Amino acid sequence: MKLVFWVAALSGPASLGLMALGSLVPTWVEMAYSRGVYATLTPVISRCFGWFPFPVAPILLILAVLAWIASLFYHPKAWLGLVAGLSVLVAWFVLAWGLNYQRLSWGENLGWSVRGGSVAELEALAQTLAARAGALRAQVFDHGTPPWHEVLKVGIPRAYEKASHQWPLLAGRYPGPKAVPGLDGLSWLGISGIYLPFTGEPLVNLGPGGWSLPFTAAHESAHLRGWAREDEANFLAFLVLEDCGDPCLEYSGWSMALLYVATALEAQGTPGVTAWKAIARTLPPALLQDWKDYFHYWDRFRGPAQTATQAVNDAYLKVQGQADGVKSYGRMVDLLLAWHRRNG
Repeated sequence: MKLVFWVAALSGPASLGLMALGSLVPTWVEMAYSRGVYATLTPVISRCFGWFPFPVAPILLILAVLAWIASLFYHPKAWLGLVAGLSVLVAWFVLAWGLNYQRLSWGENLGWSVRGGSVAELEALAQTLAARAGALRAQVFDHGTPPWHEVLKVGIPRAYEKASHQWPLLAGRYPGPKAVPGLDGLSWLGISGIYLPFTGEPLVNLGPGGWSLPFTAAHESAHLRGWAREDEANFLAFLVLEDCGDPCLEYSGWSMALLYVATALEAQGTPGVTAWKAIARTLPPALLQDWKDYFHYWDRFRGPAQTATQAVNDAYLKVQGQADGVKSYGRMVDLLLAWHRRNG
């Protein structure tokens, strides 16, 4: 038993050491882990847990905690089991997914030049996105609300399957994300979606509703496919949805990408603000109303819990090597610029 305890207790520190080593050899992580071990085992694991219509990982965690509490009545040193259990949890996270933070970036894999852009470049990108998003808005949501559970479960894997023909790095037989009913608990924490790496389950909070859900689902599904960095998951959500063949999903990708670029433009000062105001005047009122509804939903939940969650997420991302923390979500604009340059 002592041997088992020490193996479990040391598994966490050992996995963190492996992760630190991986940061020095990202090419090895890319080929041996992300394209090798991870791409082989995770589709199987995620499909097994995907059979359950509800998230499995939280239930397993609750059962483990209850088992530990019960053991306190029989084993005075059960707290040692907690130490070993937490260590195993860390090792599970690193080996089941976390090493993907150390892989080559999307741009490095494809030889893209990923960098910022001038106000003129951002304006041109915004114009492209606005034209397409506006055209798509006229096609969708005019005949009632789609059955989002089914749309996300079937549509997102189908979109990834189509995209993988052009982008083989997105290939793999993975299940669709799980749609969680609009629980205010998730919304109070500011969580629109989350990926549970222990069981390979991408979850989508249905609370916001409407046009934003496919983008969130595609983002979490990018994590499932081994793309851990937030900027890349955001960009890949757009890349997968932008020409998937379903106007509802396409609109979500183009509209959310436009929202990120609008934010980037406004951050450029007066020239960017002026450019964005001119573009905004060309947008359909229905699209602007979609954005207003989205912001109104999240404004209802502003408070200490959401602030605390964002702070925890910021710290977590920085520990994983994303120095700008939650600001990395917005770095997708650099990838959008690289994509725009390649497409003329």
